[in-house]
Amino acid sequence: MLLQELKSDVRHEVKERLNELEVQVDTRIEINHLDSDEKGFLALPLGFKLASQLGKSPEQALNEFKQGFEFKNPYLKDARIESGYLNLFIDEKKYAEDLISKLGEKTVIEKNKGLAVIDESSPNVAKPMHIGHLRNTLLSASLNEVLERNGYTVIADNHLGDWGGQFGNLMYAFEEWGSDEELEERPIEHLLELYQKFGQLEEELEEDKREDLRDKGREWFSRLEDGEEEAENLWERFRDASIRRFKQTYSILDVEFDEWIGESFYVQEGYTDEVVELALEKEVAKKKEDGSVVIEVGEPDPETGEKSELVILKSDGSTLYSTRDLATIMYRDERWSPEHMMYVVGSEQDKYFQEIFEAAERLGFNYNFKHISYGMISLPEGSMSTRKGNIITARQVIDEATDKAEEIVAENNPGLEEKEINETAERIGLAALRFETLKYSRKRDFEFDKEKALDFNGETGPYLLYSLTRAKKIIKDSEKENPVFEAAELSKEELRLVSTISKLPVKLAEAEEKYDPSVIANYGYTLAQDFNNFYHSCPVLDADGELQNQRIGLTKAYIDVMEEVLAILCIKTVELM
Repeated sequence: MLLQELKSDVRHEVKERLNELEVQVDTRIEINHLDSDEKGFLALPLGFKLASQLGKSPEQALNEFKQGFEFKNPYLKDARIESGYLNLFIDEKKYAEDLISKLGEKTVIEKNKGLAVIDESSPNVAKPMHIGHLRNTLLSASLNEVLERNGYTVIADNHLGDWGGQFGNLMYAFEEWGSDEELEERPIEHLLELYQKFGQLEEELEEDKREDLRDKGREWFSRLEDGEEEAENLWERFRDASIRRFKQTYSILDVEFDEWIGESFYVQEGYTDEVVELALEKEVAKKKEDGSVVIEVGEPDPETGEKSELVILKSDGSTLYSTRDLATIMYRDERWSPEHMMYVVGSEQDKYFQEIFEAAERLGFNYNFKHISYGMISLPEGSMSTRKGNIITARQVIDEATDKAEEIVAENNPGLEEKEINETAERIGLAALRFETLKYSRKRDFEFDKEKALDFNGETGPYLLYSLTRAKKIIKDSEKENPVFEAAELSKEELRLVSTISKLPVKLAEAEEKYDPSVIANYGYTLAQDFNNFYHSCPVLDADGELQNQRIGLTKAYIDVMEEVLAILCIKTVELM
């Protein structure tokens, strides 16, 4: 937190000086590296903004700012003017010693930001979890860590997709082509085959027969919504089989949720009925001639003057995603009354969530709604489609990552027991997957290349793990488990590492502001690079006396920060590679 405190002090003192000059300008502070001879550790681009208000050149304006003014913060030792910037240089030795003496505890930026209920993971029942769900799940788990360290209390709700018209199609398909034996032995694979068979048949049929097929699916779903025993029993078999498989995958990923509340809950417990009644009662919604219920949302069309219609009840009385999402908000209001409701859902749903949030606010629910959208994943051969079978399942990717890691661990550690090989390989494989998924900005679409994701060199999770195991070995060989850091002469590589180590709180604040763990993933990679540069340029165990103590202490500081980075990314550490 030392850098945060330093920034806060500088911002406060600069604002006081600006008040004395009777000017108001932005006090943005840039953070550089301690090893820079030209730029200060902190730099303020004040010159041009001051110049326009004081009617002087940037250099003259900054000189007037500096005249008779000195910073009070004890770390600041010099302020220099360069190219419109006020560059602030600090006492590197004191800063390094104080920074490292305070490491080792979980970083918490700010407390009491309130309760956040987060809609996350949300796989669809009766379908396998694919790499799209993997991105959602891993992004959500890391985001929870970021938010908790920024002062939120988080409730993670795995909002299962276990209701909707697709279940009518699936129940019809099972009655026509399904097998009880296959459902018992290979439930998800069998249900996926049926889902794809229905979809393929739907595409092949002529329009009138295609509509007949869809009607049969709708009929089954209506039976389910009406609570018919046969339909409910079949649906429960699909749901139970899916949840068992989901839990196996989550267990491997070491992901847990506070709640598992599926869409079906809100239908069966009457919340969908309540939300429709509330919308009509408040005149937020209207009933159309065909019996459907809609809420007008968005801006009027400039040509027709009409708004878009968010349908919350079909003409046949069945519910939609919109009904169930509004019912979910009603339930969360009743149960938790949180300060925030967040939804980790792909960016293709941007417009939909704008409409849902508008409808919810007009119904009287306002909880700082936030759609934390993320880009889509494609495959080298094109976009994914469950219906067409063009998917890579989460389990497939996990298994391949683990298998490759197993080969590497066994090769590098001959004689290691099989159990330890398996456990280490699983952690390394999952580190590769997590980092590959999290290193991209969440809004970015990217192509998922298995070979690239499982490459254990370069900008990867295993690279971070390897740098950490190397650092731990240095501490072990030094036989100084709790070294005291005392700065002597700090080289450029050491100064670079100190400044990078100090930036974790700043990066955590940035990750929270952007709702994006990629900030932490990229910071972790930079941190590992800076440590490896330090390792190669600054002998640790071969150094003498105070210099050795300094470098051992800096290595231990790196371990503390890298372990926290990995914890935020939900990557487990290993003892060997």
